[in-house]
Amino acid sequence: MGRIGTHYPVPPDARFVILESSADPAWAVLAEGGRPVAARRVVGAQAGRTLVAALEAAWREAGWDGPRAAKPPDAAPPAGVLAGTGPGSWTGARVAGAAARALAFAWGVPAAGFPSLDAVAAAALRRMERRDGKAPETLAVVRAARRGNVYLARYRVRPGTPPGPPERRGPDRVLPAPDAAAEIPEGALLSLLIAFLPLAALAEP
Repeated sequence: MGRIGTHYPVPPDARFVILESSADPAWAVLAEGGRPVAARRVVGAQAGRTLVAALEAAWREAGWDGPRAAKPPDAAPPAGVLAGTGPGSWTGARVAGAAARALAFAWGVPAAGFPSLDAVAAAALRRMERRDGKAPETLAVVRAARRGNVYLARYRVRPGTPPGPPERRGPDRVLPAPDAAAEIPEGALLSLLIAFLPLAALAEP
């Protein structure tokens, strides 16, 4: 059994709603059994108006009942609703957080936040495993910020088959781009988030 936070055990085939709007584009993703089954993105400054509509479209694609229903008649409600917490647009992160709390309240399930760059790290590691059959020892995630700065998060990858999840090496940092580049160890897997968002990678089957 997995857990949401430390209080809610969930079965391995549980369904989750995942919302990420701390950067552009925003994403609404449905996951089941630990894998994405449908995703929709919202481009531009529209997340506040259309994120739930994107979620409804993803819901129909997945064959689930509409998310506006408090208790979907075809199955139990999702095990929980997850929202990206950034770093990035504070307003955008609040949109995802508010939507997650509202949906969770309607369904009577827990809501939780996740660090957005952690989602990128996990998705990048999984993609590299699929492509190369191996994992790096270190991983860095970079997302564009304002005024020539970037957000930087660094991770260590535990060896193994499959490798363990990325382990953080400190908190998110905001640095000028050249300083961030100097912080990235040679040979590290680098995931750049200049024009795309964490769940773009997560949404790939």
